[in-house]
Amino acid sequence: MNNFLNIFSKKTLIKSIKDFSSLFFSNVLQKIFGLIREPVLAFVFGTSNLFANYLMIKTASDFISQFTVGNSLRANLLPKFTKFYNDNQQVSLKNLNSFVKKINIYIFIFTQILQSLVIFYFDFENKLVFFLVSFFLSFVICFNFYNTVFLTILQAKGSFLKYAKASVLNAFISVCFLYPLTVFFSVIGIVISRFLGIVALTFSYVLPMSKENRGSNLNISYSDFNIYLLILNNVVPLTIITTKFFSGIDGSNTITYFTYAVFILNAIFTAIITNLNTLILKYNSIVKNNIRTYFSIFLVIFLGVSFYSFVNFYGDYIIEIIFMRGAFKISDVLITSSLLQKITIPFLLIFIASILFQTFFSQNLDKHKSKIKVMSILFISFLTISYLFIRLFNEDHLTSVIYFTYIISIFLIIMSLYSFIISSNENK
Repeated sequence: MNNFLNIFSKKTLIKSIKDFSSLFFSNVLQKIFGLIREPVLAFVFGTSNLFANYLMIKTASDFISQFTVGNSLRANLLPKFTKFYNDNQQVSLKNLNSFVKKINIYIFIFTQILQSLVIFYFDFENKLVFFLVSFFLSFVICFNFYNTVFLTILQAKGSFLKYAKASVLNAFISVCFLYPLTVFFSVIGIVISRFLGIVALTFSYVLPMSKENRGSNLNISYSDFNIYLLILNNVVPLTIITTKFFSGIDGSNTITYFTYAVFILNAIFTAIITNLNTLILKYNSIVKNNIRTYFSIFLVIFLGVSFYSFVNFYGDYIIEIIFMRGAFKISDVLITSSLLQKITIPFLLIFIASILFQTFFSQNLDKHKSKIKVMSILFISFLTISYLFIRLFNEDHLTSVIYFTYIISIFLIIMSLYSFIISSNENK
C-alpha cells in the first residue's frame, strides 16, 4: 500500500509526467522526421530491387544493432547506472570511455563480416556499391553503440530532457541531408545521412560527457553483457527483424512492402511504448510495483484496437497519402495496405509482450540466470523451428510471412506472461 501511495504522491507523479512528456514529444518529433524520411525513400526508390537489396543488408546490420544499440543494452546498463548515480555524487567516466572504444573494434569487424556474407549469398548486383553501404553501416553501428552507452547515463541521472534533445538532433540532421544525398549517391546516400546525424550527436552531447573524470569510476565489463540476457532483452526486436529478413529471402521486393507497413505501426506505437518501457525499467529498479505495467498494457490495447479498426476502413488512404508519389505506385499502395491490415494484430501482441518483459528486467536478474538461459535458448529454437515449419508449406511468400508473424507473436505473449508472473511473485 505504501508503494502504491509513493507512486502516486504529488512530487513523484509530476516527475513521472515530466519525464514521460520529454521522451514522448522527442519521439513524436522523431516520428515526424520519420514521416518525412520514409516518403522520401518511397519517392526515390519505391519498391525497387535496388532498395530491397539495401534493406536486406540493413536488416543484417540491425541484428547487431539490437545487441549494441537497442533496448537490450539499456536494460542491461540502466539499472546498474541508476544505482551507481544514486550512490555517488560525482562519477568519473574515464574507464567507461576506454572500454567502449575497445569493444567497438570487435563490433565493426563482426558487422562487416556479416554484411559481406549477405552480399555474397544473395549475389547482389553492384557489389561495390553495397560494400560501401556495409562499410558506412558498420561505422553507424559503432558510433551508435558509443552514443547509446552515454545516453543511457543521461537516463540514469534522470536527465530525460537532455536525452530527448540529443535524440531529436540525430534524427533532424539525418533527415535534412537525406534527399540531396540519395539523389546524388543513391542507396549510399541513405547511410551517409544517418552517419552525419550520429556524428552530430556524438560531438554535441557524448564527447563532452566522456571527459568527465572526477569522482568514483563507473566501470563496465564483458560480464555486464550476458549473451542470454541480451537475447531475452531482444526477443521483441529480434522477432521483427527476423520476420523482415524472412520477407526478403525469396529475392523479391516483398521486404519493401513489409518495411513500409512496419514503419506505420512503429510510427503509431513506438513513441508511446518505448517511453513507457524506459520509465517502467527505471522506476521499477527503485520501487517494485506493477501499477505502471497494468496501465501501459491497457493503454496499448486501447490504441491497438482503435488503430486496427481505423486501418481496416482507411488503410489504402493512409498508405496513399504517406507514400504514393514518385516511384511508389498504386499497386504498391494496395499490397502495402493489405499487409498492414494483416500484421497489425500480431504486432499488437508483440508490443504488449515488450511491456510485460520490462517488469522482469527490473528485477535482480542474478537470481534468474538459469531461467534467462532457458528462455533465451527456447526463443532461438522456436524461431528456427517456426521458420523451417512455415517453409514446408507451399503458400505464396507473403502469406508465409504473415503466418510466421502470428506464430511468433503468440509465443512471445506466452513467454512474457511467464516472466511477468515470476517477477510479480518475487515482489510479493
